[in-house]
Amino acid sequence: MKVNYKLLIDKADKNGLCPLFVRSKLSGVEFKYFTGEKCLPKDWDAEKQQVKRSCYTYRNINECLNKIQMDISHYLHHCKISNITPTVDSIKNALSPKSIETKKTNTDMFFEYYALFLQHLTKKGAKEASIKHYAITRNHLKKWGRELSVNNYTDAVHAEYLDYLRGLRDYHPNHLDNQGRNLKTFFFWGRDNGIFQLSEKHARLQKNYVEPERIWLTDDDLEKLKKVELSEALGRVRDTFLFGCYTGLRHSDLYRLSDDHIIDKGEYRVISIVPQKSVSAMRIAKRVQIPLIPEAEALIAKYKDYNTKTMPMLTNQRMNVYIKEIGKRAAIDYDVEVIRFEKSVPKIVLVPKYELMTCHITRHTFATKSLMLGMDIEVISKTIQLWIDRLYFEYGLVGTIGHIRRK
Repeated sequence: MKVNYKLLIDKADKNGLCPLFVRSKLSGVEFKYFTGEKCLPKDWDAEKQQVKRSCYTYRNINECLNKIQMDISHYLHHCKISNITPTVDSIKNALSPKSIETKKTNTDMFFEYYALFLQHLTKKGAKEASIKHYAITRNHLKKWGRELSVNNYTDAVHAEYLDYLRGLRDYHPNHLDNQGRNLKTFFFWGRDNGIFQLSEKHARLQKNYVEPERIWLTDDDLEKLKKVELSEALGRVRDTFLFGCYTGLRHSDLYRLSDDHIIDKGEYRVISIVPQKSVSAMRIAKRVQIPLIPEAEALIAKYKDYNTKTMPMLTNQRMNVYIKEIGKRAAIDYDVEVIRFEKSVPKIVLVPKYELMTCHITRHTFATKSLMLGMDIEVISKTIQLWIDRLYFEYGLVGTIGHIRRK
């Protein structure tokens, strides 16, 4: 029996979607079976017997059609080797439960739409980290187990979702805010592409971002780090951390930094690198140049023969553990006031500064020191172009952007 599919245009629903049926014959008897799938007439390719790529759900629908065809083929083969005469009814009964006509629940459709949204981000060239960020929201929603509907996702439903997350774990308010922002992007994507409609009572998902605490190391802190006696292994971590304070590079860029990124400009050298975070098909990556101050040059020379990397690097997680230990040994243990959240309720607490030390505060240290020395904040926000006169003054350099020389 040859399996043929037919789109019943005369059975279109209010959205113009037409049902797809199996229309074939078995020994002269008509076999008619609803696949459970629908599509617009313009998206159906009758010759190829499949849905066109112009339909956002083409992949899922075509997989369903292929499965039905394989299930029928397998059943007919079973009948042949078992000497059984197949009938129209027996074929329908033999089809797998997933191929039997069933009405999909709102939750099924919600996560099907979300899967399409993630596929859209992938095709658009979004970074893997960004896609993972949106997938975390999907995973939270699935674990929640609540009946979900795109059209009926109201402020009340979102509030219940956030309450569920607060009870699950003591998440920072910005993590909860990210859930709303991710869902807002998802809902607007589906609405703007005509995939689904949003009701007037749909959740507003307003921004509730909390500006995070920004700590940085003072000159005294840096001096303590330089002078503390450490083992060889911890000494390497300390030096890498200080190098980050001198250059403002993220851990991901320090991790891949090599001698090939260092360019001689005559009287001084620069790190010329495209920041990893800026590499994406969705925007144009820009190369930055960071002049090397004497302290940074000294560390590069120290580890010149260490390995293929400019600095001895560990993973971000391991470095964060060691940096706290180094800060403790260096007596960077005076209390600082920070805001901690318990079930989204802010509380002011005092903690030793070393407990707050991570790889990322190297950038805050660099930026703060640069501002204090007169660097334009716009230059800093673009992840450093060239350090200007006042920044280099204490290192015996003078000049202007593009021309720096020894005093």
